[in-house]
Amino acid sequence: MEVARKKPRVFLGSKGASLSAQDVWKVAYGHALVELDVAAVERLARNAPKDLPLLDHAPAPVSEPKERLDEAQCRAVLLLMAHKLLHSNAKIRKFVPVYLVEYLNSGVPATFIFEGFRSEEFIADCIAQSISDPNPLVEKLLEENAGEFHVTEQEWRAMADAGAGRLGISCLSLYLSAVLSVFADVVAGLSCEALLAKTKAFDSEAYSQASAQKAEADVASDLRILLVGSKLVNKPGGFDGECISAIPRIHGALREEAKIAAARLRVEINRASFDNKEGVSLFQVGCSPLHSNFSSPFLFNSLVSLALTLEQLAWSSFGRIAAMRAYLIESISLPHPDQLLDESIDIEKECERISKNVVHLYDGIVYSKDAQIVHMVYEALKTTCGIFAFEASMALWVLHLREIRMKTTEKKKKGTQELGLGKGMAKLKQILLQQLELEEWQPSDMGLPQLANVLSRQTLAETNQNPLDPGGEPSYHTYFYKWPSQMTNWFAGNFLQHLVAEFKSIVDSNEVARLPKIAKGTRDFTPKQMAVREKAFGIIAGVFKRHGAVALDTPVFELRETLMGKYGEDTKLIYDLADQGGELLSLRYDLTVPFARYLAMNKIDKLKRYHIARVYRRDNPAKGRYREFYQCDFDIAGSDYPQMVPDFEVLKVLTELLDELDIGDYQVKLNHRRLLDGMLEICGVPATKFRSICSAIDKLDKLDWKDVKKEMVEEKGLSEETADEIGKLVDMKGEPMAVLEKLEREGSPFLENAGSKSALKELGTLFHYLQNANCLHRISFDLSLARGLDYYTGVIYEAVFKGSTSSSSETGQFGSIAAGGRYDNLVGMFSRQPVPAVGVSLGIERVFAIMEQQLQDGSRQGIRETHTEVVVLGIGEGLMDFIIALVAELWAVDMKAEF
Repeated sequence: MEVARKKPRVFLGSKGASLSAQDVWKVAYGHALVELDVAAVERLARNAPKDLPLLDHAPAPVSEPKERLDEAQCRAVLLLMAHKLLHSNAKIRKFVPVYLVEYLNSGVPATFIFEGFRSEEFIADCIAQSISDPNPLVEKLLEENAGEFHVTEQEWRAMADAGAGRLGISCLSLYLSAVLSVFADVVAGLSCEALLAKTKAFDSEAYSQASAQKAEADVASDLRILLVGSKLVNKPGGFDGECISAIPRIHGALREEAKIAAARLRVEINRASFDNKEGVSLFQVGCSPLHSNFSSPFLFNSLVSLALTLEQLAWSSFGRIAAMRAYLIESISLPHPDQLLDESIDIEKECERISKNVVHLYDGIVYSKDAQIVHMVYEALKTTCGIFAFEASMALWVLHLREIRMKTTEKKKKGTQELGLGKGMAKLKQILLQQLELEEWQPSDMGLPQLANVLSRQTLAETNQNPLDPGGEPSYHTYFYKWPSQMTNWFAGNFLQHLVAEFKSIVDSNEVARLPKIAKGTRDFTPKQMAVREKAFGIIAGVFKRHGAVALDTPVFELRETLMGKYGEDTKLIYDLADQGGELLSLRYDLTVPFARYLAMNKIDKLKRYHIARVYRRDNPAKGRYREFYQCDFDIAGSDYPQMVPDFEVLKVLTELLDELDIGDYQVKLNHRRLLDGMLEICGVPATKFRSICSAIDKLDKLDWKDVKKEMVEEKGLSEETADEIGKLVDMKGEPMAVLEKLEREGSPFLENAGSKSALKELGTLFHYLQNANCLHRISFDLSLARGLDYYTGVIYEAVFKGSTSSSSETGQFGSIAAGGRYDNLVGMFSRQPVPAVGVSLGIERVFAIMEQQLQDGSRQGIRETHTEVVVLGIGEGLMDFIIALVAELWAVDMKAEF
């Protein structure tokens, strides 16, 4: 009884508290007691019915249950039943959950109440029968509560609707799958060492790509960490097979499916139960015919997906077991090789049994057999745990034999060598061996049934001496037959929690001294680079302030709905966040949309602002192209300006920026969105395809017209004749006034289109302003400029670097370095009040790349990393007090000093 008092408690009924799969596992295997929340019990007592009809049918189950349950499953079901009843709004007397909790804490086997699972009604019948039958627990409660105890009709219905059977067993399954996901990684790592496996696949570039499945990449990364420093893996002649290379994919799938199922189960077990007077499941409403009889169709979908993953996991483990068996049979002389063969064949039979059960799962779905599905998944998990225990035993044995062979060989040489496991793997192997030596062998209730009695087929005397170890140390051959049962028992004990903690500690601390990597598309900046950046940012902010702009900052992430539908085909490049607070969030793609959201949210109708900050795009990294980078934005919002004046000032700011940054020759391509739309209309492009065709035209700076035309015709569905007409017009580019004059000539089709005609008039005004400001020579009127962003409505422009560095003769290799345009409707997307705006964004990272290249080439003067003006030195000893006082006086008068 003293031991029982020291057990941790799992509390039921507490307001705001939730029950977890791990809590259920603790109670199911007797590692924790259950305690009822006093307030919850009092609530039941206050709401208890005074007089309700008793159960109108005999509660005793007539037929034998189809799915047999073990003690842990039965206890899990009772715990979930008590939990669900406490959170039900049905009229339930406090006696019922109190009875269930008392039963769980009493130590009386739960299998006395029921031994199987046919349906939720079957479980309700069994509990009702146990309450109505005389037993010590009922008698004890009779002393505390007056009256005769029977289950009422409403209580029986609440128990039948609670779903305790499926949820209780599912909790055990999900906890087992979470622990197995780590144990399987450790065992697979041991097998890789034992087989001298080729593990280059774990370093595959595919696992570092943005498109890689996160769980798969995590498994590959964890195994690389565990195996760093190994002298065994990747040896010539080592094992190379699908059961090795597919470990990240299969084990990653287990992690992912277990995570998804656990999230759904967490909701199900803590969902409040409602009084179901008509006996119709709340989940049946709106379900497809296939799922209409399931209490939780989405949870069952997850469990079936988990079972499919377990099938692959088991066969993968068997592949490694078969490879190790082949090594043992070929490499050493065994006293009973036929038994080793028999055991491995048994493993194959267990894998086949899992596969058959997966097929039967579909029968359970079709015929809506809740009990069959949850029971089969649980049994598949138990079997898979046993298979991995067997694999672990064999891997440890093979490693032991390799160590013996190595020591025998090294005796002939001077000195000895260690086996050479990876540092992380060596630590975990030692933890496993220490636990196995501490424990006494006991038959296992989990895992592979045939292994529990394997010692009866082979006496200890036959295997007490290791034929490879004349010293007579304890035989690994003996332990080999004990360990599968011992390790399978770990899934019912606390040791695996310790192993999981150690595994995570090794992986998280990266204690194997693996060199860290930076994420693709990002970079660190050296002091020399930061000196260049700080100077550039100072120039940029100075130009912005010169034009009267004020600084503004917005959050680095926005609601996803804020960003969606603003970037055309580039929407796919937005980074989504896995938020824990219930909001759908994304990292900002640019600074313009957040600015428009800020104006709308604060009802501002006039503002000239600048913003220098990081943005994020899930793009393919290239020279000057990153996934995290700075943008420097300048925008003018408001309608209280003369026509085209804001557009002129933004372009003037852009030319000033690029001139003062002194990067070399550049050109600003310019077009008008309405002119572009008019051109497409003139060529016969349907209005519904304007944006997609614009996106194709926008690629002309990277692709030949032939490739762009192919995309228009084959992917966008445009006719070849229409594409050819577009090709004739987009080739028009050059000095702004000359191109404008050509487009405005009498008979020009652009004058017959209202949109393009008004656009030409605006461009004429703009070009005159730019000419008066002596910057028109930087502009190229280019009808091929399209800008794929959906929110542009007027003038659009893009600055490109035209110079070259001495290390590269290619011009334009850095691509676009700035872009912008007019967006009169963007603010209106967030509010009913449209605010016209125009702006430009400087792609500063590409500018920095040009500047850094020029510094390397010597074509740009270097920049000092520090601004130190005075260095204070002391010659001799005992001068530090004087030096500190002197340098403090220099700092006080704002002098940059070091000592």
